[in-house]
Amino acid sequence: MADLVAPFRGERYAAVDRLSALIAPPYDVIDSAERARYAALDPDNIVHIMLPEAPPGAAADARYGVAAERLAAWRRAGVLRRDAEPALYVLAQDFTLPTGERPIRRGVFAAVAAEGYEPRRVRPHEKTHAGPKADRLALMRATATNIESIFLLAPDPDRALANAVAAASHGPPAATAELNGVGIRLWIVRDPSPFLLPPSPLYIADGHHRYETASAYALENPGGGADRVLALIVSAQDPGLSILPTHRVIFGTGRAAPRGGPRPGDDPRVTRPRPDRVSRG
Repeated sequence: MADLVAPFRGERYAAVDRLSALIAPPYDVIDSAERARYAALDPDNIVHIMLPEAPPGAAADARYGVAAERLAAWRRAGVLRRDAEPALYVLAQDFTLPTGERPIRRGVFAAVAAEGYEPRRVRPHEKTHAGPKADRLALMRATATNIESIFLLAPDPDRALANAVAAASHGPPAATAELNGVGIRLWIVRDPSPFLLPPSPLYIADGHHRYETASAYALENPGGGADRVLALIVSAQDPGLSILPTHRVIFGTGRAAPRGGPRPGDDPRVTRPRPDRVSRG
């Protein structure tokens, strides 16, 4: 498994005191209004790279060059700093469930082989669309950077990974932030040995388009680190793992909504349906 999961030299924001104004959710859950809100928080917010905008009057594809130029400018100005030594990065997120409970989900950021699905070491559960992959590949070609991570689940029957992550998430974190009510803490781990998993597949929980994009980019750029994708790996035994429903409303059918079934007020675990977008992973 060591060749599947590896430490890496992370590139992080230098301004650890204002990280909450610099981070954003995954690209595919941000609409235009939310993009504008994150962009207004700080000129160095990651949304400027993750969802770049073309200059007025320029072709839409010019936005990828804008992202590359801004990223290069950030590096020159010291907005981003690359760690001197390879490491793994343990993450803890505390969030509120509809029941009012506030669990903590823990995982570890690592560089995972971007090798497609054929070796069966990274396994998908959904189909993807060409449009989002073309968009993400154009951004990756322009920036030569993993802007976002994917989210992987690791079988962990002996809880070795869960225990290693829990042990590493003690003591003062290297960085803290808050995003939309989610508390975020990060620790840097120099010794990867406790996190080396026994041979078993990793399952994509979120980020199918990003993983397939990274695999396509790896084929175009063999070697030199381009054959890896940034991934958050979470133990399947992690007590903070939660699966919540995504309620969707279909408009324009001309038919009344179905009756019956649980209503939002019947059970605190039933949340109120709202129109939503289909995640593009």
